[in-house]
Amino acid sequence: MSPRNEWSEETIALFRRLCENEASSYSNIAAQMSEQLGIRFTKNACIGKARRLDMPMRKAPDKPRKSAPEPMFHPKPLVWALAGNRPQAKPQRGQVTLMELNRTTCRYPFGDRPPYWFCGQVVREAQSYCAHHCDVAYGRTWGGSKRDGR
Repeated sequence: MSPRNEWSEETIALFRRLCENEASSYSNIAAQMSEQLGIRFTKNACIGKARRLDMPMRKAPDKPRKSAPEPMFHPKPLVWALAGNRPQAKPQRGQVTLMELNRTTCRYPFGDRPPYWFCGQVVREAQSYCAHHCDVAYGRTWGGSKRDGR
């Protein structure tokens, strides 16, 4: 059994007549057709039919654009990093910034709000933390024995 063709000549004529009002959206046209014909039409069915009939597409109404939210905080630029005059002193524990971290520095964080600081000591092989912070984070000694001793 084939589905009933809802787009008869009379339906298309009604559709063209409703589309003459350029203020109506395809949602409104679909609702009016559904009400008048007793057959449910959707917005997408009306858009598809308008395309197949080569009718001009309707421009969507302009919506007011939302402005970008203000950032929560404004980070200070790292002038010395951009200028290339990075301090040469060995980082002290807890005094390395996020921008100073690399593959060999301990990433154990300090502080509960910006600016955050990191340990900065040399990391254990294949780890993100130094030996002390591996022990703190994972609860074991990295010498191969348990904390209680052998």
